[in-house]
Amino acid sequence: MALLPYRLKFEDRKGYLYAHAEADTITEEIVRGYIDEVHAKVCEGRYQRVMIDRDISGTLPDAVVFNISKDTAQSFRGIKVALVNRHEPFHDSLRFSMNVAANRGGTNELFADEISAEEWLLK
Repeated sequence: MALLPYRLKFEDRKGYLYAHAEADTITEEIVRGYIDEVHAKVCEGRYQRVMIDRDISGTLPDAVVFNISKDTAQSFRGIKVALVNRHEPFHDSLRFSMNVAANRGGTNELFADEISAEEWLLK
């Protein structure tokens, strides 16, 4: 079995699922891979809220971000999603991603830290 190009860890936190995604590089396959795993865990645990802590230095072209965000909005419909981005240079691209998902019915927000993300998730 081949090693995955990303690392993903989950924690069952009070009121939501926490997912920490980490990778040394970024590709569409990596993003779709960890998003699919997070979605499966959300469905398995019947979570209504999830925090995705994205520790990946990089982003993808806008067209790819658009398509992933559009698909993700469908998958996570009815789930409140907080995305934590620790890499400031990529905040604009991720904000675009959040807007695409929100325009398709997603309930999501982008944060720079876990504390703010948790406050939003639990209110």
